[in-house]
Amino acid sequence: VSLSWTAPGDGDLAGVRVMRKVGSYPANPTDGTLVYEGANSSATDGNVANGTTYFYAAWAFDGVPNYSVAAQDTATPRLIDTTPPGPVTNFLAAGGDGQVSLSWTPPGDGDLAGVRVLRKVGSYPASPTDGALVYEGANTSVTDGGLSNGTTYFYAAWAFDGVPNYSTAAQDTATPRLIDTTPPGRVGDFTARGVANAVRLNWTLPGDADLAGVRVVRGESDYPAGPDEGTLVYEGLDTTATDGAVSSGTTYYYAAFAFDGVPNYSAAAQDTAMPRTLTGIAGDGELPATLTVRIYPNPFNGQATIRYRLPVAQSVTIDLYDAMGRRVRTLAEERALPAGEYVLPFSGASLASGLYFVHLRGASLEIVERLLLVR
Repeated sequence: VSLSWTAPGDGDLAGVRVMRKVGSYPANPTDGTLVYEGANSSATDGNVANGTTYFYAAWAFDGVPNYSVAAQDTATPRLIDTTPPGPVTNFLAAGGDGQVSLSWTPPGDGDLAGVRVLRKVGSYPASPTDGALVYEGANTSVTDGGLSNGTTYFYAAWAFDGVPNYSTAAQDTATPRLIDTTPPGRVGDFTARGVANAVRLNWTLPGDADLAGVRVVRGESDYPAGPDEGTLVYEGLDTTATDGAVSSGTTYYYAAFAFDGVPNYSAAAQDTAMPRTLTGIAGDGELPATLTVRIYPNPFNGQATIRYRLPVAQSVTIDLYDAMGRRVRTLAEERALPAGEYVLPFSGASLASGLYFVHLRGASLEIVERLLLVR
């Protein structure tokens, strides 16, 4: 038990006498066990047992000795807990407009008393008293407001028990920023055009510096009301896509949304299209005179062959698109060809398994054929 006191200011003060008992206070300066006698202002009583309550009395005395009235107090020695709780986990700091949102998971220790969160600028708080106090309590989240946008704040969180013993710190940083709620400009010149077995989509990108991409979605009875409605056809920064997952003779409704990194979405650009019916037969054998394109084998697992017939001389380009409408590669650059039959072999060695679309585009025809790569 640690004992401390303030001695009186009497000129004839000779000292202070401290006595100890169990069950009641010492009744006089000779009642109980002598703990201390002298001119100091503190003493430690080490001859005690944990869990037992001790009653102390202190008397000032002069040289006669005459004793003052007693000052009294009790104390119970206990085993000192020096084990801190486990650390806070999942500590996250997220910047907002003039504020930082903080969240964490407290440890499961039975003696947990709370979590203490501090903030500094320039470096992490080094201890539970270093920095500005943001929060102390038993919750699992807090918002630190009144902050300056553009300033990086360093946060540290400690779990503590009733002693208190503090855990190791969990740390994170965040920079408050003005929240961007302005979407990019609208997609321009958006067109959906039905071709053989597919719909060809084209657009121009808005000029916004924060443009992150364009999202195109498809509806089957009406235009999608938002970027998360309907079927996703394409997302990226290209200006063209091919939707081959359609049925000829059906009208489809397309909407294109430009978006930034937040993301904020622009108003929709819209158009409809109906794929035309033009069949190529996927398989082996000769190309009948009435057919325009054939791919074989289909499905394939390495090499495939595209055979096509041009009814008249024209420039032809052949591109390969993935199931999301993104151009994977150009199989044949645009070049002028005379009327006739052509064979184009290509390798799928560098491609992932899945559905692809071969898009053959000429001056008098445009055809999309499905191609399945199976490893």
